[in-house]
Amino acid sequence: MGTTPPFTAERLINLRRVSAVVPSPDESWLAVAAARHDPERAKYVSELWRVSLDGSPPIRLTRGASNDRAPRFRRDGALGFLSDRPSGESKAEDDARAQVWVFPPGGGEPVPLTDEPLGVNEFAFAHAGDRLVVLADVLPGVAHEQQRERERERAKKGPSVLRYAAMPARYWDHWRSPAAPHVIAYDAEGNGRRDLTPEADMDFREECEWSLAPDGSTLAITSIRWATDRIEDVSLVLLDTRTGERRALVTADRESATKPVFSRDGRRLACVRHGREKGRHGKPTLWCFDLATGHGRALGAAWDRWPSPVDFTRDGRVVVTVEDRGLVPVFTIDPTDDTVTRITRVEDGGSHERVTLLASDEIIGLRHRATHPPEVFHVALKPDASP
Repeated sequence: MGTTPPFTAERLINLRRVSAVVPSPDESWLAVAAARHDPERAKYVSELWRVSLDGSPPIRLTRGASNDRAPRFRRDGALGFLSDRPSGESKAEDDARAQVWVFPPGGGEPVPLTDEPLGVNEFAFAHAGDRLVVLADVLPGVAHEQQRERERERAKKGPSVLRYAAMPARYWDHWRSPAAPHVIAYDAEGNGRRDLTPEADMDFREECEWSLAPDGSTLAITSIRWATDRIEDVSLVLLDTRTGERRALVTADRESATKPVFSRDGRRLACVRHGREKGRHGKPTLWCFDLATGHGRALGAAWDRWPSPVDFTRDGRVVVTVEDRGLVPVFTIDPTDDTVTRITRVEDGGSHERVTLLASDEIIGLRHRATHPPEVFHVALKPDASP
């Protein structure tokens, strides 16, 4: 009987890092993004895997030097993802920017859906509509067809001195780019490009959060603004994905709204709302809006936790994750009476993220512990214990 080899730094480095797990529309398999260590380039490279729910061995869908991540399913079952693999005639290294690619529904090699000059940061397909929305950087005052060439010139011939007219100038480990993120809409096949936010400056920068309505008609997105106390507030706005028309949900001074999530029927929107007063930060509160009227109310306000919404159940409960004694379990909150129900088991421990609700009243996502890397979890949406 063999012995287990010792756990070393090399084994730790070579463990695959799971970053995303998404169920297929028929819920027969999962698209999983997992990063492997590339020792030659001293970096991690993400690949996509097909993991069947019947216990069959996983199948690798992509391989090679490209970084393939953020899997998303289109309503016809086609698997889309972000990749920096070369496309078209240009093979230049400075053109290796992430675009939306898609595997055809019937199988075959992936093809690009977008060709954003400076690449795509995030994207979403409508679950039940003909819509693709992306967040992509755009250089201000430069025509669309000149964006890529202007960025090449800026990178190769631009001044070494960085100039900024407003704060912030730096975000953690990098200087802020002069390009601003814009919200851009297509149809589900990547046609009919429309910039929904042509005047955007830094409204949707690094920590922007969004949710696309199931029919693709509306995008709920967070937007940065300055409050009267010179601290950044986060507005919550609704964007019509065909006209670009805006509708504000949360714009009060010294108040922010984050983590928007649409209900299954698109009639309600959950988010985290957070107000502050002079010298005091208030408690973040789970909030639910009726989009027909614009009215909303706090959910579970008496609960001594800070819930973050991740989905809605078919019967209208809000699925949330909550930091609880150093762990992050999954709960549901019933909007009718604020009943809080724990879903993940206490004995399983761990922190849960990337949570998705299946039509079969089950949830999947990633769970990680201090002694274990992220792994896929799959549990029934049934109560386990009171909080």
